[in-house]
Amino acid sequence: MGRLSSAKCLLSAAFSDSSKSIDIIWDKNAEKPQLSRKDVGLLLTDLNSICLHLADFEEKDADVRAQILQWLSFSSNELAPALSFRATSCRQDLCFLDQILEALDRHLRGNRNFLVKNSLSVADLCVAADVSVGLKMSPTAVRPNLWRWYRRVTKDPAFSAVLQQGFPIFHGEAKGKTTKRILCLHGYRQDGDSFKAKLGAFRKIAAKDAEFVFMTAPNVIPDAPDSGERAFTT
Repeated sequence: MGRLSSAKCLLSAAFSDSSKSIDIIWDKNAEKPQLSRKDVGLLLTDLNSICLHLADFEEKDADVRAQILQWLSFSSNELAPALSFRATSCRQDLCFLDQILEALDRHLRGNRNFLVKNSLSVADLCVAADVSVGLKMSPTAVRPNLWRWYRRVTKDPAFSAVLQQGFPIFHGEAKGKTTKRILCLHGYRQDGDSFKAKLGAFRKIAAKDAEFVFMTAPNVIPDAPDSGERAFTT
């Protein structure tokens, strides 16, 4: 996750218009960055604190400030560990990242454009950096709200600045094989949702390799028109 932490620092700095002199040092023992400002005798060792400082975070609204801090904590304490779990293929944590991404998708419902209020913040940039990796690891689920937010955030000039620094993580660093789309047709007197539920365990096992598309047949069962059961043939 060292490259991801470095990218977050660059994103935060690009978000700010400040030209202050700052040294970023990579602590190999702790596997995290350190920020040093010799002009004011400042040393920061927490990634979220470094990102806030680089972004010139001066939010006066206490509610907004608290939400931004909470999202940064979510990025470092929930999303980042989930990425590590999936990277090491721990079976007991296989669904953890998917659950987190689903929670993000729910939060972004209702055409919410950003994580906090109606403007881009350093929280959006840092969470999007994690999500850029997460979406490559878990690409098959339909998450329209998350994708809409992700595309909006990654169009910000801060992301372009990071790409120019040679960090390819946002445009395909995790090289995976092309995901297959498999059409799943249910049997007689079933429907797409029930068939999807029956294949739940198998879909989790094959989620990295395939996207399963379920359809419900158009023909109603004559002797059970209100049951929701369908058939592809008459």
